[in-house]
Amino acid sequence: MERTEWLEQRKKCIGASEAAAILGESDWASPYSVWASKVGDVDTATESERMYWGKVLESPIADRFVEWAEDNIPAFGGIWGDGETLYTHADYPFIGASPDRFVCNHDGENIGLLEIKTTDGRNKADWTDEPPIAYQIQIQQQLFVTGLKQAWLAVLIGGNEFRVYEIEANERFQAVLVKQLSHFWNDYVLTGTPPPVDGSPATARAIALLHPNDTGAEIELEPDVWLPKLEQLERIRKAQKRLEDHESVILNELKSVISDSTFAHVGDKTVSYKTQTRKAHEVKESTFRVLRIGKRKNNQ
Repeated sequence: MERTEWLEQRKKCIGASEAAAILGESDWASPYSVWASKVGDVDTATESERMYWGKVLESPIADRFVEWAEDNIPAFGGIWGDGETLYTHADYPFIGASPDRFVCNHDGENIGLLEIKTTDGRNKADWTDEPPIAYQIQIQQQLFVTGLKQAWLAVLIGGNEFRVYEIEANERFQAVLVKQLSHFWNDYVLTGTPPPVDGSPATARAIALLHPNDTGAEIELEPDVWLPKLEQLERIRKAQKRLEDHESVILNELKSVISDSTFAHVGDKTVSYKTQTRKAHEVKESTFRVLRIGKRKNNQ
């Protein structure tokens, strides 16, 4: 399926990977960025290098799961699916899911789902007795949409550690999830009303995509609402400046005392001050908007 077609399908429902963002449990998306992808003609989910390799490694991880399942799931008969087919719930057509694979028994009947993940070795601490909460939310939505009661999550950690997590359907959580997704869809998506913004990079990126250029128009903001916010912003920036100045003093003190040495040790800490060379490169031209705050001119 072409990405443009896939995006058009996703506009019609909330995907399982988007549910965690709506619940505030995603590191890559926010309620606002999900909303923008539904109501605006923008693609807020830009593919990263990590996402690319996750897709490339999906098939070999699935093959490794088959080997594991043959030894650990008595009813296991195989897996099927392409991870791109979008399913929606019969009673809630705005709730969707695209499971990576279905798990079937020897008679070809579906007995569960398989979700496939990859993660960097430095994230190993996040994968304890349970997978990260964002992936648990994703799988619970997939189970709700398909009506299945069992799922397995296969993850490759650091390129060389394979794990499988078994996850059962949690109907109490699914009920809460449906309530939250219904509120988001009915109150924000269908009305075109944006959800409250947050400070995440995903929200900033979505706003930039929705409003890439200014029109030259002038608007009035409500003084009772926005003057206190601007005053608070000024206080925050002054506090940041004081902290940055204090940081610079300590950094310069460290550089001065380390002098020509490479390492300095104090207690259980080590400070390094190494020589590095930055390669020359050409910065590509880009267009972006800049937010500045200044004094209002008398004629405005």
